[in-house]
Amino acid sequence: MLPLMPPAANGIMPGRSLSDSNMPRKLSTVGQCALCLATAELRQSHIIPEHVYQHVYDDLSRFPVLPFSTGGRPQIKQHGLKERSLYHDCEQRTGLYDSYAKTFPQWRGISSERVTSELLRLRGIDYAKLKLFILATLFRSHASKQPFFSTVNLGPHAEPIRQTVLSGDPGPSDRHPLTLIAVVKGDYSGLEVGMISQPERMRADGNVIYRFLFGGLMWIVSVSSHRHPSYVYEGALQEDGSIMIIARPAAGASPIAKSFGHLHQKPELRTIFDAHMRRFHTRDD
Repeated sequence: MLPLMPPAANGIMPGRSLSDSNMPRKLSTVGQCALCLATAELRQSHIIPEHVYQHVYDDLSRFPVLPFSTGGRPQIKQHGLKERSLYHDCEQRTGLYDSYAKTFPQWRGISSERVTSELLRLRGIDYAKLKLFILATLFRSHASKQPFFSTVNLGPHAEPIRQTVLSGDPGPSDRHPLTLIAVVKGDYSGLEVGMISQPERMRADGNVIYRFLFGGLMWIVSVSSHRHPSYVYEGALQEDGSIMIIARPAAGASPIAKSFGHLHQKPELRTIFDAHMRRFHTRDD
């Protein structure tokens, strides 16, 4: 055993200079993991996955954030938004879902059927990975202390969603139903991936709904337990890996997204969506 070296009379350990003693200490990265609740070293990880920002960065790694509200002005953010909130194993767990979401907009292994000019039915989706991806993103946003995610407050729904993500079991399709809108280029030649927006909280049919815009998709997920109208469940991601997607150019995506939250205020939009769904079921029979 090596002998302990007593400090010198001036309080400085032998072999260290006076300047060394004044060096700032590295801040501890140990804390409670937001997902598994264990006390461990926390990783610096993105809340919305890094791959999303690659399409929106400028030469200085800045990106514009589009407001959902009409008349709002874009904000400029520096780098992707990160935070120390997850233990290594939990970051790896959610990273599997992030990796799937990265390839999802490329629709590899996914078949599409055009139901109307703006309504598609997709098949072949990995239900568990995609559902857990958006729930993990939603939960990380809730756990974040950054102002960008201040609109996400899951309240009593945080714990059930945390347990869902931690267990790796997404549950049935009517629990936290996920609806997608494809935000496409004006000529419908592909997804408009260069857009990102701050999450928005809405209410519909007694339910709390959150929507995110990134990766060329508008992600709309319900977090509370009140029943939605049937068309919401019919158009949501299903356990068999199918989903109905409305494809709209960027200028028309936000009004359609709001219609999912406020169809009761816009009967004409609900009629259009119901007509789409009836035609979908007619073709399926």
